[in-house]
Amino acid sequence: MGHGYTKQAAKTVDSLLAIDQAKGKNPPPAEINFTTYTLKYNSMYWLQVDGLYKQWEKTSLKGKIFENTLVLEAHNVISFSIRLNQLPEKFKAGDNLNISINKEVHQAKIHSLNDTLRFHLAYTSELKNGKGSWAEGPEKPFWVNKKHNLQGPIDDAFTSAFIVVKPSGVSKNTMFDQWSKAEMNRFIEQWRMQFRGDPVVKLDNEITDADMSANLIAFGDAQSNKLIAKIKDKLPIKWSADNISVRNVAYPAKDHALIMIYPNPLNQKHYIVLNSGFTFREDAYQNNSKQIPMLPDWAVVDLKTPPDFVHPGKIENAGFFSDQWRLNYLDNE
Repeated sequence: MGHGYTKQAAKTVDSLLAIDQAKGKNPPPAEINFTTYTLKYNSMYWLQVDGLYKQWEKTSLKGKIFENTLVLEAHNVISFSIRLNQLPEKFKAGDNLNISINKEVHQAKIHSLNDTLRFHLAYTSELKNGKGSWAEGPEKPFWVNKKHNLQGPIDDAFTSAFIVVKPSGVSKNTMFDQWSKAEMNRFIEQWRMQFRGDPVVKLDNEITDADMSANLIAFGDAQSNKLIAKIKDKLPIKWSADNISVRNVAYPAKDHALIMIYPNPLNQKHYIVLNSGFTFREDAYQNNSKQIPMLPDWAVVDLKTPPDFVHPGKIENAGFFSDQWRLNYLDNE
């Protein structure tokens, strides 16, 4: 039949849909087995994952209701919520709940079905060894910063409004300068070809306070781009005119580039992206199953290897930031 319906098939489909519509929504289940790898997709019915211990690793939150007891099993979860208005109808305001989290028992009371119960792992030295106690409270622990729709990776910046920030200057590193501007022009062109729209593009000296309500996609370095110069000291990866420093490794800036996504230090509700558009390239254009994020939160690119239809250059190093947007997990330095 291809991508279409015959008249008779359309009638059959409509009649089946009408039957399901008359039944209404299915009630919330008493048992949930939810698995995710990212906070982008973080909830199912009455359970919501708010923080991951390790990004892009298998994360599960299982819940089962027995009378007034909720039995939960959490793996790779450091904070989560129970959305009371999504519980089965048998629950009502005034009910007392027993909540077992990985066999650790807590008591809670439903004051209103519009409330949300929140739990997080209390920060202790034991947590570095995969241990910790659960605490109830509306606030996440101070070391949790990634959240739904602000969790990366790079391609997430293009799922909402963004502005391409062009450099008004020139980097002293000629190879990088040429690569960065070529990647910027390629992204602007390919956005039109693949997504059927023209990106908003502004020079770095044209960015206003109002523009901070969009994700900013900045190309260049601190010498060539005034926006990058303004925020470079607030980024977790140090980038000077001479080196890109990741942990204890320094990459020469003359022939290496930094690609990165991070909460914009000038407005942490939105992203700043350095030197990257969407990360799949020409190799993926003929098959949408390959049109997926191809880079994590950050990457160091060796420019001595030219870009091709798969890579922006040789990926020398790459990784995800922790739940606190840092290079190391549970690192409070």
